[in-house]
Amino acid sequence: MLINKIIILSFVLLFFSCQEKETQLGVKVSSHFNNADATIIQCSDQYYDNSATYNKSRQYSAVVAEFESLKHNIPIHVFEEKVERGLKEFLEMGRGGVSAYYPSCSENYRASLLDSILDNLKLVNNRRPTTLAYGCGKNYYYDSLPNYILGARNSSLLPVYALKEGVGICTYYGKDAGNPSIYPVGDFSFLRNRPSASKSWANVISDGLSEKESLSFIKKEVKKTITNKGFYLDFMHWHINEIKGKNAQQFIPKLFKTLNEAIGSSYIAKVDYNEALEYLYGKQTIDSVSLFENKDAYIMRVYINRKKKEIDYNVIRTPISFETEIKTTESSLMEFWGNNIQSVTKVKDKIIFNALIDYTKKLNKFIIYKQANKQTIFLPLEYEVSFNDSIIQSNYPIKISYFKKEKRNEDYKVEIVDRSLKFKKEHALRFDRNNIKYNYYAGVINKLGESKLIKI
Repeated sequence: MLINKIIILSFVLLFFSCQEKETQLGVKVSSHFNNADATIIQCSDQYYDNSATYNKSRQYSAVVAEFESLKHNIPIHVFEEKVERGLKEFLEMGRGGVSAYYPSCSENYRASLLDSILDNLKLVNNRRPTTLAYGCGKNYYYDSLPNYILGARNSSLLPVYALKEGVGICTYYGKDAGNPSIYPVGDFSFLRNRPSASKSWANVISDGLSEKESLSFIKKEVKKTITNKGFYLDFMHWHINEIKGKNAQQFIPKLFKTLNEAIGSSYIAKVDYNEALEYLYGKQTIDSVSLFENKDAYIMRVYINRKKKEIDYNVIRTPISFETEIKTTESSLMEFWGNNIQSVTKVKDKIIFNALIDYTKKLNKFIIYKQANKQTIFLPLEYEVSFNDSIIQSNYPIKISYFKKEKRNEDYKVEIVDRSLKFKKEHALRFDRNNIKYNYYAGVINKLGESKLIKI
């Protein structure tokens, strides 16, 4: 009997000695996608590219906004009722996103019409938008929206006295998110009936602020948003060329320059409006997360809270980011791969896992292998771009939009020349850039949405 017990004990000890040793590491849910300091987005409604021949005053609107957003690495977004010419290519480039624009100006709310708009936008975006804007600010039906609409922008605007007296910003989340007594951050209905943090051009044309005053206010509030780790959404009509003798499109380069100055060295999330709110809902479902390491892989377990909000979590396609305490080299990171991990990257010396969550499961388990036998999931923030003899090259795959500006024209008069919309390390120019009247530029973007502009 004693011998049997000794044999059993020996097998137990042998079993546990053969188990792979696991070390627990620190991990936490990031406040913003890819562990960014804040989310900052500039948006408009109605996309018009250079082909807006029926209304020449609109022909630079969306193009100069995209040009400046690529230059300053700031996400942009449009609210759209129908598919305008050039919208598909704009979305494929990846600097901007799209939401539904419900035509409340002329139509009463009908769920069937909203679904039709969403389905049409899906045809050019490979996904249904999960957010919308109310036409003419008519938002009486916000509490009748289906549960797959996660948020909506109304047309409200803080009055001038509030701007001047520093009442505060209307952010969607972050410490001290603006005016919580008026717009409760935790209330789902208010996420579907919420103003932008600012309406930069409306402050000038409607409320009597000078351009300098409007831009000064935005700079201050964006800095506050970053300090609070919040989400800031500025709105302006890119396509309104002139009101009261004032040109809106000449304001666009000034606006993006101001946003860039306010952001400074901070890192902002490269997401659109849909993704920003999907991220908010997604991160709020997570009860806890753990991370262990063995010799072959990292094992991350994410536990989901069953008490979720009354929305359709199946529409969320935005990964949740996890800040880890992993210490390794970039060359080692390039070997990482794993299922349902969209990407691994390094942000401010922290290794970040971006994971697609299944909200129907209480436990999501992810295994990130250290040695690649499949395509790497590592994506860098930084990348190099060079131009030589009509070839643009990068050390990582990029997409490109090409622009031209006539040298004697105002800064906002930018035209699209061509696009190269497949991620590649090498792109050959397909157009003649020898017209000496113009300067030519390439706006480039990588798979993480990090963009830059180079003169070619």
